[in-house]
Amino acid sequence: MKHVSSKQLLHLLARMPEPLQQEALEKTFERFYTLKSRNTEGLNRSMLYHQALLFVLENYYDTLTIGSLKKNSKELDSLNEKTKLQLKMFDTSKKRIPKKRSKLLNQYAPLIYQLKEEKGQSYSQICLHLAKSKKLKVDRTYICKIYPKIKQKVEDLKAISLQENSIF
Repeated sequence: MKHVSSKQLLHLLARMPEPLQQEALEKTFERFYTLKSRNTEGLNRSMLYHQALLFVLENYYDTLTIGSLKKNSKELDSLNEKTKLQLKMFDTSKKRIPKKRSKLLNQYAPLIYQLKEEKGQSYSQICLHLAKSKKLKVDRTYICKIYPKIKQKVEDLKAISLQENSIF
């Protein structure tokens, strides 16, 4: 991929349809907090936010250019058609949520939490347990990656159940 200037990326943001702009801003917030937690250089908030925005826009640009290359670089007659193509591409990318991820986050989250927190098993042992008992093959690094979300979800469910059981 060729390098894209920040001016071109900001121009891309201005030309994006409104739903994509909103999605880009949401991802920028997520990226900002990641950068903020790793800020060892003492950069101020505005610089971190700007870098996060440029990072997200560069990812969108890469997705769009790869998508148009996949379409055999067909000519798009109008801006309206290009906008429809962009929306279609991002909708299909959202629909590709892996089945394993949804199973791990919804169906097996309490089990994974119990194995990790209460029984003290490692991620490798959890993978072996899921493979043997649930016939679900998952890499240990993937479980390690999504474990914070699993933990948060289970703790939220516990908090909700405690609130419902409390007498007020």
